Amino acid sequence: MQAFGIDVGKGTIHISQAGAGDPRSWPVQVLDLTAPNWWHDLASIIPPGSTVVLEPTGGNYTAPLLANLHGRAVWHARHTASGAVRHMHIASAKTDQLDARALALIASWTADGRPPRGVKLVTDTTRSELATTLRLVIYHRQRAVKEATRLLNQLDQVAYAIAPSLAKAKESWLRVALTHRTLTPSEIAEALPEIHAATRRTLQKAIDNAPPSANILRHSQRIAIHTLLDALEAMQKTEAEATATLAYLVVQQPITAITEAWQAQLGVTPTQAAHLHAATHCQADQLNRGAFKSLLGVAPPHPCQRQLTEQRPSSRDAER
Repeated sequence: MQAFGIDVGKGTIHISQAGAGDPRSWPVQVLDLTAPNWWHDLASIIPPGSTVVLEPTGGNYTAPLLANLHGRAVWHARHTASGAVRHMHIASAKTDQLDARALALIASWTADGRPPRGVKLVTDTTRSELATTLRLVIYHRQRAVKEATRLLNQLDQVAYAIAPSLAKAKESWLRVALTHRTLTPSEIAEALPEIHAATRRTLQKAIDNAPPSANILRHSQRIAIHTLLDALEAMQKTEAEATATLAYLVVQQPITAITEAWQAQLGVTPTQAAHLHAATHCQADQLNRGAFKSLLGVAPPHPCQRQLTEQRPSSRDAER
């Protein structure tokens, strides 16, 4: 059985075929995925029945390959696994060619029935596709949250420019500014009967402490403030829609059970569950404790660090 390693890049892939001799000298072919009929070239290089190993570098980059590698046994090698093989058997440096050779070496072991730890057969693409979708929605939501925060900071400055007392009651001022488009103390006073009692009391105090000059707002200033308010509403709507989408996605198969377990036992929110699934490639239910913590970026302290921590005196001991 022929074995191949593929290093996936943006627009190009490097393919190395396992063979006899030193794996450091195995040939590497470069395939341009934007070239005409590249899928035919891929099929001619990697015949059906071959074993193929690649890294899970994100569904968007591996999806075109998986869609054109039917009839081949495709395996995913975690970055830590392929990195260890490259360092031990190929080279300490990291290049696309060296990565492809390391993956080809893993493919040769896998074809012989000896897949290393961290190498798993790709039985379906449901999990990777779901993880990619989660990441896209998470990034979309994060951008909306960041932009909304920036707009809130600008509106806080606007409120202060109108009257410092309005900035002190900025949450209440912003609420009526969004719902009633009332900006100055006089405009807020006219809208007070329509406002909730608790908010009304806060705003009444704010407008009582505002000087008469706070009621003077030029037309250009009003346009600028309304533009900020419109943008904030759009960002808040985008964030709410993205949050609802994440809540829907995390209860889809095959991650329904693990999401429900997290929510029941740990009390995680749907958004938090989405971040966990995206970080673990929607494979949390298939990972051991160490692999799960590693994908989340949690690593045990280095022995030297642990020793220093254990030996470091407490502040009370230091005082003594």
